[in-house]
Amino acid sequence: MASCNWVYIEDKGVTHSIYLFHGERDGHVLCTCNNRILFIDFGIKESKNYTFFINQAMCEVQIKRKGSVFTYGFVIDDKADTPLNRYKKKVGKKHLFQSIAFFTIIIILSIAFSEGMKSLKDRMAKEKYTKYINVEKTKSTAYVYKVSPEDQTIEYTYMYNGELYNGSTQSQTLNGDHQLMIEEGMTLEVEIDPLAPEKANLLPIYHQ
Repeated sequence: MASCNWVYIEDKGVTHSIYLFHGERDGHVLCTCNNRILFIDFGIKESKNYTFFINQAMCEVQIKRKGSVFTYGFVIDDKADTPLNRYKKKVGKKHLFQSIAFFTIIIILSIAFSEGMKSLKDRMAKEKYTKYINVEKTKSTAYVYKVSPEDQTIEYTYMYNGELYNGSTQSQTLNGDHQLMIEEGMTLEVEIDPLAPEKANLLPIYHQ
């Protein structure tokens, strides 16, 4: 006698054990669920399906013959028009709509956040630029400590707000009202941007 066993677990976690017995000679069929008889049939020597309910779930035991060999299966029919399947479809659609709404909100918030950050950066850049162009530059004195004739590099040092800065430029001649050849030991005037004190424009003032 051929026998099969399947375990069906409901959505709420309730477990059901289904057994099928099929006589090899006489073809008699017995099917039980949780040790209670579901159906009995006699002389089954060809393919046949049996439909029954476990609570509200429509189930099907399948007996299939191919040549002299029988195979058996147990399936839950989730496509049949039953109250349980209708309820599952309704819940599924609700969850689908909720998921679509959730991801739509996430996308909208992401776009709004991105646009907000872009607007904030633009406003900050504009404010920084406005502040930059409105800042009045100041002047200080720089001391030239090295002049390299080979590559025409001038190195100098100057002080701003109590801090010492070093600078360099690539030209020995600075354009101004008086064009002077820059030499080591010269004292020059520098124009300093308070927002970038590490950068200073040299202006020739006098020769020592």
